Amino acid sequence: MTAVDARESLKGIAARARTKTRPIRLSIRIVWDTFERRCNFELDGFRFEVFANPRLLFVELHSDSGVLFSTPRTYADLGIMSLLGQVAGRDVYVNEQGRGSPVAWIYGSDAVAALSSFEFADDELLTVTLGGPQAIFASRGPDADWERLQQLAALARLLPPAPTEEPLDPLRLPEDLRDLFPLLARWAVSDDLERSDLVADATTAALQELVDRAEPRLPGIVSFLEAHGDEDSAEAFALDALAQCVMEARQELTKRSRVTG
Repeated sequence: MTAVDARESLKGIAARARTKTRPIRLSIRIVWDTFERRCNFELDGFRFEVFANPRLLFVELHSDSGVLFSTPRTYADLGIMSLLGQVAGRDVYVNEQGRGSPVAWIYGSDAVAALSSFEFADDELLTVTLGGPQAIFASRGPDADWERLQQLAALARLLPPAPTEEPLDPLRLPEDLRDLFPLLARWAVSDDLERSDLVADATTAALQELVDRAEPRLPGIVSFLEAHGDEDSAEAFALDALAQCVMEARQELTKRSRVTG
């Protein structure tokens, strides 16, 4: 197959979606590679984020998902290391702790048909996370790549929904962290890219207030997560996301001070 520059393909995808690409520097550990261009758009009712470097496309589709698996290889960062078996003629791996087990769904005829629609080269990967499908694709040109995005949307439409999350409860936080509860609704964003955009778009005053209130509490948050991080509680996830946001806010403030200084 003739090599295709994925960055050029992304321009064609962006044109179809009536948007534009923009520069970014995003490292993806699963392929130990850096992506240079990004575009966001909606397709078939789903929000897509697509990234490109000379060789590959990294695709994130944001949807509701109650299952967690990867094919045709593992995804260590999410603990997807246990071989479930073969589905649609290729290996499927699941979370080692049983989180988001797809067993009740993945052998159904609709799921098998959706997974059968994908063809994977050696360096490609499909991962269904609890936030929707992700894929590493070797670009085949804008027309073929657009078709694969449509296949991802068709798969996302079939995914079983995640269980209804319990609302955050301040009483499930330790007393010395409960005053941070009002910050969670705005700043505790678990998706890395959404959190990055949130910080980048926030005013300097808002970021400074966040850092002033929450940065001194990071040791307490870390202690809480070390003691309760394996409980999969909504409060633990929220505090972890808040801590990440505080650190990114500090970095953003530092960057802005250098520009204006």
